[in-house]
Amino acid sequence: MNKATQSIFLNVSKEVSVRNYDKAHDLLKDTVDNDIFIQRARYLLHCDKKSPYYNEVKAKGNLDHLDNLSDGWGRAEKGRCLLFGELYEQNTIKAEDIFTPLLKKEAKAAYFTAYLNERKLHKDDSGASFGDEDHALSLYTELSKTKNSYRDHAKIACCRLQLNKENTSVQERSLIFTILREQIELGKKGLVFIEATKLMSKFLLFELSSIVDITYDKSNAPTPVLERITFDDDFRASHSSILALESRLVSDNL
Repeated sequence: MNKATQSIFLNVSKEVSVRNYDKAHDLLKDTVDNDIFIQRARYLLHCDKKSPYYNEVKAKGNLDHLDNLSDGWGRAEKGRCLLFGELYEQNTIKAEDIFTPLLKKEAKAAYFTAYLNERKLHKDDSGASFGDEDHALSLYTELSKTKNSYRDHAKIACCRLQLNKENTSVQERSLIFTILREQIELGKKGLVFIEATKLMSKFLLFELSSIVDITYDKSNAPTPVLERITFDDDFRASHSSILALESRLVSDNL
């Protein structure tokens, strides 16, 4: 590993992330092409559409060069591009084929394999979408346990998949609540915070609806007619309130 060129890559990545494109470009002056970290750095500069150095042909050339050098980072990024149709024609099957041997080595490969299976981005010959949600949940769970740049996204994805299950245990619901609360309390504005807020709203509505169903179960209904009428009215009012809350959350994009 060339520590000098690795340092250049990390610095270029930092400068590109804050749109200091000229500074990133200057860092790459007098560098050698046939170096993994330099190719990664040049890719970052060439693939950013906001960069004055944006060049689709060069960006694709950088990724292909990294692929030829058997660089896991480059191959995972190439897979992501194929997944979303960036630089290359979209091909989800080819993307997953690239990701598969990298699942234990590159967090990006594991995350986007889970993503494409959760979202059912593959299509069969008839055009029907398909994906393996169990495989997605397994990959998200593993990512959520280790330190990586996709960890928080993976935690939220785990919650999303668990909430979509028909039946969840008390232990699973408790864990969902804990994860979402932690992400919201961190207060980091961004996609993770927004998604955590949406899922928490969905979770609380589900729990509230469950409480109403349990409280107004037929086994709890009183025998006297007038009391039964009041009992049924209270159930309908509670149910209507939950529907109104759900409708309000949808209209607020939560």
